[in-house]
Amino acid sequence: MRPSQFHQPLLVLFSAREEGLEAEREQDTDRDIVGALANRAAQRHPQCQPNEWHTGLEDGEQHRDPEPAGRGDPDHSERCRDSERVEAEGEYEREKLGEQDPSVSAILTNQKEPRRDAPGTLERMAAAPEPDVRAQIATRYRRFAHFGAARRSPVYERITNAIARDAQILDWLAEMPESKQQPNLLLGAVRFLYGTPEDPHAFLSLVHERWDEVAALMRVRSTQTNEPARCATLLPVLARLPQPMALLEVGASAGLCLLPDRYAYEYDRAVIEPSMPSRAVAPRFSCRASARTPLPRRNVEVAWRAGLDRRPLNLSSDDDVRWLEALVWPGEEYRIPRLRAAIEVARAHPPRLVVGDLRTDVKRLAAEAPADVTLVVYHTAVLAYVGEAEQRAAFARSVAEIGGVWVANEGIESIPGAPRQPFGKPAREDAFLLWVDGEPVAWTDSHGTWIDWQAR
Repeated sequence: MRPSQFHQPLLVLFSAREEGLEAEREQDTDRDIVGALANRAAQRHPQCQPNEWHTGLEDGEQHRDPEPAGRGDPDHSERCRDSERVEAEGEYEREKLGEQDPSVSAILTNQKEPRRDAPGTLERMAAAPEPDVRAQIATRYRRFAHFGAARRSPVYERITNAIARDAQILDWLAEMPESKQQPNLLLGAVRFLYGTPEDPHAFLSLVHERWDEVAALMRVRSTQTNEPARCATLLPVLARLPQPMALLEVGASAGLCLLPDRYAYEYDRAVIEPSMPSRAVAPRFSCRASARTPLPRRNVEVAWRAGLDRRPLNLSSDDDVRWLEALVWPGEEYRIPRLRAAIEVARAHPPRLVVGDLRTDVKRLAAEAPADVTLVVYHTAVLAYVGEAEQRAAFARSVAEIGGVWVANEGIESIPGAPRQPFGKPAREDAFLLWVDGEPVAWTDSHGTWIDWQAR
């Protein structure tokens, strides 16, 4: 890993005042729409208030167990989840071998049978041509259920499998831009407006009844999950770099992952305290680390930090904070207290957030970083939302030209140049790949609860 080299003049980002004013006007309009939608939803559904999904957790309460609490008879719940998972996995195979669910068979009639010698479920699903956008969306929601929600959020696992079988919702989603068809966005919009019904049929009925309101919110929002615990999986990489650092996060959302030095971490073999004091109580992130993970002895030193996002979230906005909480999955409510604690730290020490696009503006913002520190350009769960592979590749080239250290924590399909078998074994379908300057180093949990170091 190398320290940054800077050979570019200092540039002023967004010197055109009109452009900045236009972006502010768009954000204000969007927030007005969000507020109106929330008020209308509360009036029409007083029995299902948006905050119902995090009752039972008091402000400041700390859950350190990353496993969601069970409800009712745990053996019965586990049997039900296993049964549903087996049924869902069987549905993948039936769909790919021509035994489609009758409710979506019309959507999939032109789909050819994929290779049967593909090494894994992900490869089989990716190999099949998708002539119909509704079929692509259905596959996307089943993948989310199988690889994302399974064993994390049984509620979302059941709901997204049900959405994949609902022809009307697939039709509605197909009318949306591709960037607005994401499972997390639909799930978060419903959760924000009404809370999340745990029964899939109730969820589908709610979406059918209130689609106009749900779709309106999806159009003005993006996923922007800002899970601060991801800093726990970034810290082993950041701490190995020459200190101090200049941190430039792309897709920064509310900037919570720009503050790794102000958080505390608890690994299996080490406890790391904040290196910078805070006027707010620092959250402590628990993370299971494999034996080979190079755990640091101390926290990082940050000399400069800035985040780039097309529409940064404003932590002084109640609606923006509620949106961040709505993106926490049912069954993972333990994340909410630490999210709130990180928000208080960010309010006490606001990181700089700049309106801009990673595809065009990262170089100009990087030019503002001090030249005598290690520049790190990093991102987590961002490139999947950059639609075209060529655009992701262009971003990677831009970062290489900057001369800093590039740290990506993403699904393997989203990282330009990442091999299908990064460590000589098939890719993990349930994890992010931690990628440093073109080299894979570890598998990580998408929400920061574990890291499995692979690099030698």
